[in-house]
Amino acid sequence: MLDHYQLSIVGLSVIIAMTASFLALNIVAKLVDASVKAKRFWLISGSLVMGLGIWSMHFIGMLAFHTTMAVTYDPFITFISMLASVSASYLAFMLTVPKRINKRRLLAGGAAMASGITAMHYLGMEAMEMEAVIRYTPLLVVFSIIVAFIASYVALFLFLKFRSQHDGKGLKILASVVMGVAISGMHYIGMAAMTIEMHHGDDLNQASSNRNLLFAVIFSTVTLLVISWGMMLFDRRVLRKLAFKDTLTPLLNRHAMNHFFEFFEGDCLTALFVDIDRFKTINDTLGHQSGDRVINQVGAIVQQYVTTGVSAYRIGGDEFLILVEDNDEKRIISFAEELRADLNQPLHLTDAPVLISISIGISFCHQRHERGIQLLEEADIAVDQAKLNGRNQYAIYSEAMGHERVRRLMLEQDLPFAIQKDEFYLQYQPKINAVTGRIVGVEALIRWQHPKIGFISPGEFIPIAESTDFIIALTTWTLDQAIQQIKRWQIDGYQIPIAVNLSIKFIESVRVKDTIADMLALHHVNAELLEVEITETVVYNNLDAVVKEISEIRTLGVKVSMDDFGTGYSSISLLDTLPIDTLKLDKSFIATIGEERKQAVIEGILFIAERLELDVITEGVETIEEETILMNLGAYLMQGFYYSKPVHPFEIIQMVQARN
Repeated sequence: MLDHYQLSIVGLSVIIAMTASFLALNIVAKLVDASVKAKRFWLISGSLVMGLGIWSMHFIGMLAFHTTMAVTYDPFITFISMLASVSASYLAFMLTVPKRINKRRLLAGGAAMASGITAMHYLGMEAMEMEAVIRYTPLLVVFSIIVAFIASYVALFLFLKFRSQHDGKGLKILASVVMGVAISGMHYIGMAAMTIEMHHGDDLNQASSNRNLLFAVIFSTVTLLVISWGMMLFDRRVLRKLAFKDTLTPLLNRHAMNHFFEFFEGDCLTALFVDIDRFKTINDTLGHQSGDRVINQVGAIVQQYVTTGVSAYRIGGDEFLILVEDNDEKRIISFAEELRADLNQPLHLTDAPVLISISIGISFCHQRHERGIQLLEEADIAVDQAKLNGRNQYAIYSEAMGHERVRRLMLEQDLPFAIQKDEFYLQYQPKINAVTGRIVGVEALIRWQHPKIGFISPGEFIPIAESTDFIIALTTWTLDQAIQQIKRWQIDGYQIPIAVNLSIKFIESVRVKDTIADMLALHHVNAELLEVEITETVVYNNLDAVVKEISEIRTLGVKVSMDDFGTGYSSISLLDTLPIDTLKLDKSFIATIGEERKQAVIEGILFIAERLELDVITEGVETIEEETILMNLGAYLMQGFYYSKPVHPFEIIQMVQARN
């Protein structure tokens, strides 16, 4: 019997193997950044292309093998061989999908792929029906399996390399070539291991018996190409648009932003980070559906600014990024002011219009930027500065802002350990009855003495604590220290009430009444000597829950005051529903107290408070003139630097002895 190969078809089989590998590896590479649902789609698609490629290569290789015998193929075993190659491809790709895999998983993936190639080949050979017996040379069979494993392992290794690199075309092609070598190498070495022993002479021509096989291979190859073409079309036309589209606005999303940064090759780029001011308050008061409508309308307005050289993205809850391919500061500032003016217009949600404001952080591209993401980070820092400056404005990034961010990060890391290291301490500012001159109580104010930096202002570290859950521990510590100080003063014969400010997170996260009751009982302190202060923002954040908490606290005998009254969203109509004892007028009232209109407002608040049997303490008194005006208006409880700055406990006693 004379056996030989038609070399042109052999070459075609190798090309099919490499092409299938290239297409499959490209498809599976999309698994890295895909969603959970999309991962399965790409995994199945890649496995089908790889499996059909292995199957097609084998039978094209068999068509290249010419023998004088008539050969047919068992349909069921042929189908099982196809199933084996697809299943093994699925397992191999599944094992190598995670971004981080160890050598064991890579070896397992290589073994799975090699097993699929081997199983497909020898099942395909088993499917042959002819008047002969096939025998194999064991050494060559083992060698074919080793070649399949080594080449599969190397191909998957290269695949993992190129999928993590943007510019990995060379590795991509090399991985496909190596995988093609694994498939075709295993096949032809396996064929070399085969010996056909005829039962008796058979001179039938092979061409007619292979017609069905030829049709099957053509169908499989066409299917492979159609699947691959369909996947690429689906990826470009559908999935990529879905992956880059924001779900709530007409804008692009953060994934699209990262894609832009990755491929941008221009000379200049400016980032404008847009953040809605006090968006949490909108969500809490109007509801999350209204909040979503605000986001949608803001996105629609921002989208109007998108043009050639300008792209816009929603990158967070209420955060937007506009990238402008321009570095001219005057034009960018004009752009920012125009955007801010448009977004300051009333938004029409349902019945009543809603007014919002935005803060904008601007970062201009410079040579220091190695990555676009650094531009984003600097714009983010700048928008924080815009908020600190008073909101509803823009701020341009500077190196000084960067240093402040580094300092903030350091303080954020050190805060949780400051209590353990005894770095916090309390000072007390007296509240004065201006009529009698006596001290009627004190307010506890926390201070931080950092071991490296030194004294850190509460205005710096309190916002950091409030942005994390550490404010809960800090408030608990302050309460406990204040109650202990009341006890120490009681032992010394002084009955001095102390007021402690409670944060919103503390109220929301802790059983406030039980916590305070436990502390008072532990230190044997009279509840009437403790006062807790809540701000307008706390009350407005969740009125019903706060009213309930305040009511429970007051059952202990603890007094409650509203701090910073007049700075937020307070409504005088709410005063009769709030179970409080005292109003603390914010120091902003004092800044313009010489104006008659301001005096009229203060006088009105004093009148209402008197009718509601509420005490009123005026904060921020710094001069005798301010004290005189306030007393003429009817105010007599005051606090401020005119009387004393915050001092240590022993200094409070000295003041009590002098005044009382």
